[in-house]
Amino acid sequence: MAHKPPTQQYNYWRFLLVASLVFSAINLVPLALGHPVIVYDNLTQNNPLHYLASEIIRSGHLPLWNPLAWSGTPLLAGFNAGVFFPLFVLYLIFPPLLAFSLFFAVLEIVLAFGMFWLFCHLKVAQRPAWLIALASPLLGFFASQSVHLDMASGLALVPYLVIAVIRLARATSVTQGIYAGLVMGISYSLVVLGGAPEAMIYEALFIAIFTILQLWRSRPRLKVVVAGASVFFVTVVLVPAAQLLPGLGFVSASQRGSLPSNFATLGPLYPSAFFSLVTPFIFGGTGGFGSQPPYFGPYGFEELTIFAGIIPLALAIYALASLVAVRRRPSPDITRSSRGILVDLALATLVSTIASLGSYTPLEAILLHIPIYNRQRLPSRNIFALDFLIMVYAGFGLEHFLVRAKPAKMLMRVVGLIFVAIVGSSALIVTLNSSFTYWLGGTSSPIAHLGEITISNGIEAVILVAFAALVYLRPRMSTNA
Repeated sequence: MAHKPPTQQYNYWRFLLVASLVFSAINLVPLALGHPVIVYDNLTQNNPLHYLASEIIRSGHLPLWNPLAWSGTPLLAGFNAGVFFPLFVLYLIFPPLLAFSLFFAVLEIVLAFGMFWLFCHLKVAQRPAWLIALASPLLGFFASQSVHLDMASGLALVPYLVIAVIRLARATSVTQGIYAGLVMGISYSLVVLGGAPEAMIYEALFIAIFTILQLWRSRPRLKVVVAGASVFFVTVVLVPAAQLLPGLGFVSASQRGSLPSNFATLGPLYPSAFFSLVTPFIFGGTGGFGSQPPYFGPYGFEELTIFAGIIPLALAIYALASLVAVRRRPSPDITRSSRGILVDLALATLVSTIASLGSYTPLEAILLHIPIYNRQRLPSRNIFALDFLIMVYAGFGLEHFLVRAKPAKMLMRVVGLIFVAIVGSSALIVTLNSSFTYWLGGTSSPIAHLGEITISNGIEAVILVAFAALVYLRPRMSTNA
């Protein structure tokens, strides 16, 4: 039976120190070498707006108006300047590029620590908790949204919202309920202050469903729930009010307030994008890194990228398969309480994933009648929940691999299925060529880039085979030891 370390053995300060060193190096070393990690919207919009707001504040004024865009446009009410987000203070202290690099480093640290703290609540052993938590900011939808500082600011708070819901569902006293409501309220307030409307709306949808499921499962006392909910609503009304009230007023008079309801169908997640879970460059990539093929798929590359890593994907599918099979054979790796949390996260993720498909799903017809949501584009960003779920489940899959000496037959089957998917997609895109690309929804033929795409798929397959070999050899290494 797998050993479950008690919660008090988790060394939060050591993890925080390591995470700080890792992500500071990832962001500050390129800056020191003259190549700051800043592209797309961060380069042309978010960083300049943060810098402009900081300059206006230094001049002794409130950053209410941007005189440099068009004939002038609201700055504070436009959300993207993120004036009230706590990390904005970095722009008041440091030059803009250094402030941005520190800003993003802190976001990655916050996300990694949140994942580690969540694994503690789920009773995952320390080694897999460390490895998956440190990898989380570098994989999946958060990594693809590194081009949007405001969206990344909201995504970094997802683990804390989930933890707050878990604590509320487990609360046995009013004090515990108040604490959970406060954590949830502050976390969601920071999501709002981050400035991304998609993060505010889509995370609220995901967390609301998860909260309902958890409260229904745990049935805490009514006064505990009322106490927590009251603190939450008071917090989210008061803390972000200075940003939210002018922001909502501006939205009603802006482009988003005057467009028809089909605006909400702009930017859905194409069903073919799920291929990128196993072949991340099937539509090409950014085209800016060596021989990486230019992107030729539907919509924007960063909006449809959901690759969370080939090994985390295998571990997550294995953990899901174990969870489904638990009725036949109880798993000692997943406690009863953690099992319920994993099931509820999966159900909430299912709704978010369906919502991400936008006009490709009948659910969109219902969502278009929800106020505020029906004025928001990019439903594809609902897919953040799927990548978050993959990383959570990967923690349990990795725990089984690291703690048990006996190889997992189910894990080997999962690896085999993913390997077949990689090889099969490579064969299809090579043999069928432009017709396969057209079927996927690509905007042009990838004829000139088949080699690079196939090579990237091959690298994924090699990594997967090496992992399978490690799984196979692990019991022998343990026996020899």
